[in-house]
Amino acid sequence: MKKNIVIRVDANKKIGLGHLLRVKGFIYRNIKIYNKFIIITKGDKKILNKILNHKKIKIFQIKGKFLEEVKKIHKIIEKFQCKILLSDISYSYYLNLNNFFRRYHSYFKNNNILTVSIDDPRQFLNSDLSIIPYPINKKFLKSEKN
Repeated sequence: MKKNIVIRVDANKKIGLGHLLRVKGFIYRNIKIYNKFIIITKGDKKILNKILNHKKIKIFQIKGKFLEEVKKIHKIIEKFQCKILLSDISYSYYLNLNNFFRRYHSYFKNNNILTVSIDDPRQFLNSDLSIIPYPINKKFLKSEKN
């Protein structure tokens, strides 16, 4: 049985389209592996609909404070019976929030959701699996012991 995957990504005129295009590449490389791709965004839903136009892709827009947002994401994950949350949200807004990524990934880890993130190598890495899309020296990374 094919599984669903939840992807958290934002795109708008201010953030740009880089994160979204990277996610689109992931989706189209894995279109046969997953049944549905559930996209969760705080970005411009019109842009996402235009770029991610495929019958296997469902887009949800969220708004609110941190705890409200992660609870909404968690409900969507449960609704679609997902075990993986892929996030590509390492941009200036979140990078400048104190402990955002630690709290974000901890919330899902505590609820038995595997967190995979596409990360900016300058941040502290907190997800179960981090993908660094840039060539860097391994000594440059800061990650948790586990």
